[in-house]
Amino acid sequence: MVGAQLGERLGQSVVVDNRGGAGGTIGTDIAAKAAPDGYTLLLISVAHAFNPAMYRKLPYDPEKAFAPVGMVAAGPVALMVHPAVPAHTVKELIELVKASPGKFNYATAGVGSFQHLASELFKLQAGLDMVHIPYKAAGRQ
Repeated sequence: MVGAQLGERLGQSVVVDNRGGAGGTIGTDIAAKAAPDGYTLLLISVAHAFNPAMYRKLPYDPEKAFAPVGMVAAGPVALMVHPAVPAHTVKELIELVKASPGKFNYATAGVGSFQHLASELFKLQAGLDMVHIPYKAAGRQ
């Protein structure tokens, strides 16, 4: 969607190459190593700011390899449960998970993703014991 709009506004073709995984470091590394000709743009999430703290050694320098151009979007973070889970409020969810430590799972877009870090913060603040189920990357259309 962003590629189509950008191409329309620039009056030229835009090719989108989704390279998800590892908190965005896979695609970011490819973009960092691309020729600095002005034709490669990187669309990255807030994970770009977290990755230096999450990974001991990144294959690129997050400060020197890129120049910021602009922000495309902002969005909320949502906490959702399956309809079969007998909790309708955050308080009820916390009570339910505390009553069964280690028996509940939570899924994210992957290790080190914004969703993962936000969920870990929620777990720490609420004193919960849940199992992280990381997916390979964020969903794609």
